[in-house]
Amino acid sequence: MQEIIKRLKSETPKFFRKLRNIGLSLSALGYGLPNIPNFPDEYSHLSGQFIWIGLTIALVAQSAVQKPEELK
Repeated sequence: MQEIIKRLKSETPKFFRKLRNIGLSLSALGYGLPNIPNFPDEYSHLSGQFIWIGLTIALVAQSAVQKPEELK
């Protein structure tokens, strides 16, 4: 558990920071979709999928470390 916490707190490479921000933006989009006026109900299932996919991308990207030897 300590290794996971250290990994999430350590510095993330530039590419993975961009990927994390894309994932968080995707989950924010999923959160905002149902609040759009006149949004078709047949697409409402996409909001939950956007949230989960975006958060998964963000978590995986945040767990990448720039210097893995510092974790030991």
